[in-house]
Amino acid sequence: MNWENPSCLVVEDNDMWFRLIEEAIGSHFPQVRKPIARAKSIPGYVGLQKAGTFEVVILDVRLAKGEKEGLKADQVPRGGLEICPRVPVWNTEAVVVLFSAYVKMDDAVEAMRAGAWDCINKNEAAEPVERLMDAIASGLESRGGGSDWFRENLDALQRNYSGEHIAVMVEGGEVIAHGKGLETVRDDARKRRPMAAVKFFLVPSGRR
Repeated sequence: MNWENPSCLVVEDNDMWFRLIEEAIGSHFPQVRKPIARAKSIPGYVGLQKAGTFEVVILDVRLAKGEKEGLKADQVPRGGLEICPRVPVWNTEAVVVLFSAYVKMDDAVEAMRAGAWDCINKNEAAEPVERLMDAIASGLESRGGGSDWFRENLDALQRNYSGEHIAVMVEGGEVIAHGKGLETVRDDARKRRPMAAVKFFLVPSGRR
């Protein structure tokens, strides 16, 4: 994975939303490699993902054009949710964000369990694209792309938490929770330090 110059794949069949996302990423993240890849369906995603590695994957839930590309009708409304569990097969550390007007609470829980970093409802967020940019920024930082502390302590972290998500106190750098699932680690961190400022990271597998 290349966190200094990450690549991005947007799975979105709506041209307007794709342009908004593309422009915002270009403005907020000049380090992201261009052009930004785009897929409009599950088959399109699979083809692109097999051809390359993406550090950031943005998923729409409802992929209406999928029906025209050979998908069964019951797959179309859950396009992004169908894709979400597949991302770790190719990219175990990718920052995956569901960005859709059709994200329900059950969908969000399902996506987080499948490894999504965040789930954003286009209709409920006051500024959905800015919220998406915030999610991408925090996700990239969680992978070590923007944290001196993470890079400096990576050897020790890999010895103790290889392949796990960790919750780290902003003040002092104490690891207060760890585990394989980000949602579980977030819940543990809230229970242990409910008022604390905490950052989350994914520790790469293996030792450097």
